[in-house]
Amino acid sequence: MATPQRGVAFDFSMELGDASDPDTYRTNPTIAAGDFKISKDGGNLANLTTLPVVTPAGSTQVWVQLSAAEMTADHVRVFAVDQTDPKEWQDTSNSIDIPVTNLDSIADAVWQVVLPEDYAADNTEGTGAQMLYLIQQNLGEFSIVGDLRTVRQLDGSNEAAVYLLDDDTNPTGTTRQT
Repeated sequence: MATPQRGVAFDFSMELGDASDPDTYRTNPTIAAGDFKISKDGGNLANLTTLPVVTPAGSTQVWVQLSAAEMTADHVRVFAVDQTDPKEWQDTSNSIDIPVTNLDSIADAVWQVVLPEDYAADNTEGTGAQMLYLIQQNLGEFSIVGDLRTVRQLDGSNEAAVYLLDDDTNPTGTTRQT
């Protein structure tokens, strides 16, 4: 089942207890307008936009579809109350807590946003973006002249950082200079 999201349509299934035999679910329950209501964040009850259906036909499974507008709350509660007398099925409810942020939106925020090019100065802490740019440019956009290794910015001409090699013929380490 998908994770519920604020403002996004959401479906779920449920069973309704048989009023004449509380230990079983009602097969092919009759569902009429007004039987299913919604409350958002403890507010007033309102009929669902879409009347739930038994699916597959002849089963005990009731399919509930909530519209995007019905999912605009932190807490959604669906009440199922049989309006017939005598009742065919038992009254019940289903609560849905909508997470403030879900993992998909976090991933989109991190991986789908272009980060502005920027580099931390020598001997200073950097942001995640600054460190990623420096790592990327260290791997691919640099030149070595004598004992200096110059890392270039994305444009290929401006300096991002300069490193001093410990030996200009057989270097085994570097120290950042700028």
